[in-house]
Amino acid sequence: MKDNLELLKNHPLFEGVEDAIVQVFVNCIKGTKEIKAGDILFVEGDEGNEIYFILSGKFEISLLLANSPEEGYTQLGENEFLGHGALLENIDRLLTATAVEDSELIYWDSHDWQAICSAHPETGYKLVMRIAISIAEAARRLNKHLLNTISWGLE
Repeated sequence: MKDNLELLKNHPLFEGVEDAIVQVFVNCIKGTKEIKAGDILFVEGDEGNEIYFILSGKFEISLLLANSPEEGYTQLGENEFLGHGALLENIDRLLTATAVEDSELIYWDSHDWQAICSAHPETGYKLVMRIAISIAEAARRLNKHLLNTISWGLE
């Protein structure tokens, strides 16, 4: 678990967070998952209450567009979070995550994250704001991708 502590302490999401609080997050890690290339981690519409951190490998993030095959719009790799929308609200997955390479992840239950953030509100606020910014950036990338897809279809 010491490796996970160093990994999280050095991640931008946890910048400025006390080591003792980062250790609480490490202690709440539910386990690791190994996903083979081509396997799906989660599918758009699945119930989503786990947050993942990619230790190694790469995932394609895609969504289902009406009357068309699933459309990949970005990839996430090592040291990136995946599925963190589950932290903000108990909603179904909005996208599909498919391993592009053999991958290893650690994961948490979103309820544990919420409990830690409630117990440490200042840290919780920082983390939620950083996650919200990350989700907003992803939404902008998706919007740009969709606009390009629509424009391409109109040509």
